[in-house]
Amino acid sequence: MSDNLRRYRAICHALKQAYPTPPTGHFARHVQTLAALISGIVGSKSTQLPTIATKVPDGTRPESRVKRFARWIDNERILEEMYFLPYAEIVLTHLALETLVLVMDGSVVGRGCAALMIHVIYKGRALPLAWRVRQGPKGHFSEDLHIALVDRMRACLPEGTQVVFLSVSHLLHMTFVLGLCGSLCHPCFVKPAPPCEPACSPSYRTSVLFLADM
Repeated sequence: MSDNLRRYRAICHALKQAYPTPPTGHFARHVQTLAALISGIVGSKSTQLPTIATKVPDGTRPESRVKRFARWIDNERILEEMYFLPYAEIVLTHLALETLVLVMDGSVVGRGCAALMIHVIYKGRALPLAWRVRQGPKGHFSEDLHIALVDRMRACLPEGTQVVFLSVSHLLHMTFVLGLCGSLCHPCFVKPAPPCEPACSPSYRTSVLFLADM
């Protein structure tokens, strides 16, 4: 058995464990495509579809795999609630046994777009959990976008999770900060952040929100 096939089967089996019943029909095929994308990204160390396709062992021509992946990405029925958040919830449930460190930052993505993202810090890596994309250069994001992203992430956290929330200061709106504090069970406060470990970019040093029991 090739490494590509072994990796794909392991990922596909792991993804199916996130659901209470085994996926069937179109749902099962969508999960298999997701597993192929993940396996191809891991195997090729790239996010370019033609490169990913070279590491997917499904017996079709690479060009056909690229078209299949593109259709999956463009499919309006592929919702984060079904194909992404269940896995994020599993990860957070296990990591929430200790204090979570969440990071919010903005990144340039695609062609002329920017994404506001929330990551969880784990073993020196920032793992993306949720994001919202808008057209325009990297820079100011609206308060509504911050609130929507944090609300989305809050719904994935087990009740009572202890969280340290990091963000660059220009991303934080004061009304957003006050509203976030007011929605918690215990007070929280903002203070300058100490120098971060290498896992965090130096840009995260500007401000820290310490949150109790999200």
